[in-house]
Amino acid sequence: MIILTKINGSSCLINLETIKYIEQSPDSVVFFTNGESIIVTESITDIQRLVEKHKTSILKNALKDSGKTITEDAVACNI
Repeated sequence: MIILTKINGSSCLINLETIKYIEQSPDSVVFFTNGESIIVTESITDIQRLVEKHKTSILKNALKDSGKTITEDAVACNI
């Protein structure tokens, strides 16, 4: 899950599994699989970085629990 800022300034916690797609024109609009959407202040690039950071954290924690390690290059390539 990632935290995004709604256009009214309030923060919301977003479950990444419920995002269908995101558009930017000029604000970012997050569309969910249930048909709802929200406008957020973060750019698509910022959201992408947050998602990558979140997924990297999950992968690192899973590997840590298994006793293995991973390089940043491997994470960037989704290995």
